[in-house]
Amino acid sequence: MMEGPPEARAAAVIVPKSQVQAVRQVLLDAGWFDPARKIIAAEEPGCLAVPVNVDSGSGEAFAAAVKHPIVRLALPPSKAKGPPPPHELLKASAASLLAAHGLPKELVSEVPRRWEMHGDLVMLPETAYRGAGWDGIPGAELWSSVAGTLSAKRVARKARIDAGGFRESQAVLLHGKDSEVVHVDNGIKYHYDVLLCMFSAGNISEKLRVAGFDCSGQTVVDLYAGIGYFTLPYLVKGGVDHLHACEWNPNAAAALRRNLVLNHVAERCTVYEGDNAVHAPHHVADRVNLGLIPTSELGWPVAVRALKKRHAGWFHVHENVTTDPALGAPVADQLATFGLGVAASFKALLCETHGGEWSVGIDHVEKVKSYAPHIYHVVYDVRAQPL
Repeated sequence: MMEGPPEARAAAVIVPKSQVQAVRQVLLDAGWFDPARKIIAAEEPGCLAVPVNVDSGSGEAFAAAVKHPIVRLALPPSKAKGPPPPHELLKASAASLLAAHGLPKELVSEVPRRWEMHGDLVMLPETAYRGAGWDGIPGAELWSSVAGTLSAKRVARKARIDAGGFRESQAVLLHGKDSEVVHVDNGIKYHYDVLLCMFSAGNISEKLRVAGFDCSGQTVVDLYAGIGYFTLPYLVKGGVDHLHACEWNPNAAAALRRNLVLNHVAERCTVYEGDNAVHAPHHVADRVNLGLIPTSELGWPVAVRALKKRHAGWFHVHENVTTDPALGAPVADQLATFGLGVAASFKALLCETHGGEWSVGIDHVEKVKSYAPHIYHVVYDVRAQPL
């Protein structure tokens, strides 16, 4: 990559052209896009260099959300000077409110650095503005200020996901009159209610990866479809022949059906509402998606039954894997070791369910994001072949 003198180098990520729009939206939503620099063609074929502006405290969050390493190279300045980063604008508006109400200026440190944008609704993290001092500002004034600063019409705040089996959202609407949104990722529309359904913006890298699979002529079973996080990329971008989507949360299943129509793929999808152990189809799949964390292990026997009889296929297995720094082994090695256990379990299930001998291995390990210190959301691409 051609580089200029040190003072001319800027931070950027190298992104395939097909992913630039989706990655740029992630950067904009998090305040990481650098409007002062131009997006230019990269030396890597079919890629663009997208300028970023990341502070020192955002390294791990940035890596988890964007999935492209930061490089330094010469980027020409944009013709128009861009506005300050959204985080700085939010801090400035908060500082004004605190001063107007005679509250401690130190509270400005509780202004969030990251949030999610879902259309015209800003979804704040669970910890945003939760300190007792913020009670001194009327809620209507505070949330109206947040909405105006971030060019949003509605404001909501996340809460811990319901521990029940439905994993329902417990978000709270703080500003605005309704909680239905349409979120667009990679040209795919997701329509849902933020108070009823969960949406993980941090999974965009895996959705982009799924969208890049060539599934033409294949039948896919998605055991944990939700509102269509992975179902829709398979259908809209992956070219699957037919997809069987299983979802037991009635609110998510209703949103899934709307999204299938919204994206014009309803005729290629069958929705099974209820427990997938009961309702998932048998012996139909070339590929099974198991997108449930912290573990999808209870669905492994269901996935194996869904595979076509004595037929080669794929299982995309999502797991939260805890690594141990005390072992001294690299994270990648520990994730790979965990994957060997996943492959062994699938081999045993395949031999028991379908009979005969099977060759089973991990074709790819995808580290989606860091979920907590030393806990990683990982997808194992398990390839199975009858012998």
